[in-house]
Amino acid sequence: MCAVDVGSCGACSTNQDCAPFQNTICNSTSGSCEACTAHAQCDSQVCFPDGTCGTDDNVAYVAPSGVDDQSCNHATPCKTVTAALATGKPNVKLTGLLDESVTITDRIVDIYADAGTRLSTSDNVAVIAIRNSTVTISDLTIEHGLFGIDAEVDNGKVGSLTMDHVSVLNASNVGLTFTSPVVVTGSVFAGNLAGGIKSQGATSFVFQNNIIVANGNASDNNDTTGGMNLFFSGPGPYDIEFNTFADNVAGPGFPKQTALLCGTLAQPPMTIENNIFSNNTVSLGTGITVCVEDYNLFDNGTAVAGAHDRTGLATFKNKNIADPTASDFYRTIAGSAAVDGGDAATKVTTDIDGVSRPQGAGFDMGASEVKPWPKRQTPRTSEALEPTRARGYGNSDE
Repeated sequence: MCAVDVGSCGACSTNQDCAPFQNTICNSTSGSCEACTAHAQCDSQVCFPDGTCGTDDNVAYVAPSGVDDQSCNHATPCKTVTAALATGKPNVKLTGLLDESVTITDRIVDIYADAGTRLSTSDNVAVIAIRNSTVTISDLTIEHGLFGIDAEVDNGKVGSLTMDHVSVLNASNVGLTFTSPVVVTGSVFAGNLAGGIKSQGATSFVFQNNIIVANGNASDNNDTTGGMNLFFSGPGPYDIEFNTFADNVAGPGFPKQTALLCGTLAQPPMTIENNIFSNNTVSLGTGITVCVEDYNLFDNGTAVAGAHDRTGLATFKNKNIADPTASDFYRTIAGSAAVDGGDAATKVTTDIDGVSRPQGAGFDMGASEVKPWPKRQTPRTSEALEPTRARGYGNSDE
């Protein structure tokens, strides 16, 4: 086999043949060991971002049918995330519907999940509380609790949170609250009663390709968050790019904060570009000179500040808040004023669904890129005269 980055060659027939070669997977067609791209390709059901597969040595597994013990192996998973974390393994894989509040303290850990996996709690606490830890969460739905995620770093301590394709739904307070540095991509925040996202003095944050919709409570005087309320202090970076903000609300005293409040505790730069603000407004707070917005779409009639902002309708496929994990939830459709309105200088090259940007003449504002209808092909002369021979049954659309 010819293994990835390994010079020995032969022919693999199973993934086990590739285990000596950095735990890659076997391509049965070519007979070579290759990097994995999805969990299901690995016997361990864990594919790491570097293309290698996990093992029982470095992954602790959790499933509703499991039993808490000291192994949490693939064949004998634990029942709780708490037990999996206690193994000290650097990675945790979740499956199924899990009812638990989780606290992560002074750890470095990556959390993976199978499609459809949900972690929730009915207790009045955060579903996941992170303290002085470096945590990555991927492909997980987090529901209910006081907060979805509460990520904090004490003075003098180190920690960060990275979220990729995580849904944070229906918290009784804020979906995500944090002081630690965060990077959030491809995620959904919806139905959180006191707002979607709130920061108090974070030293850096990046939000790209996220859907932040239907958060907040218009009748609650204590709801000051709406979609996103960001106070920050530190070196940055601070980047809010290609997100869809829609239908968020805040308490009666905070009408401008329904989508995004940008405030500062210091004077670092912050970029707000290529976003959709639908049925929402934006407040740049007192830090107007350091909270710079441009290339954003606002509803008709909304005053804009950026030279390249647009006003117009943001049209979406599906706004059903009852199913915020649907694949078409608040995705932009053709005809939206967001199409082709983004900044051509952006470095973001995919959307929330992994679709390449741009698909049309320019980058689309918001979390999703509209894929144009495929063009009908004009047949060559010989094909037009003899469609059955040239194209199978004369079908011009392939």
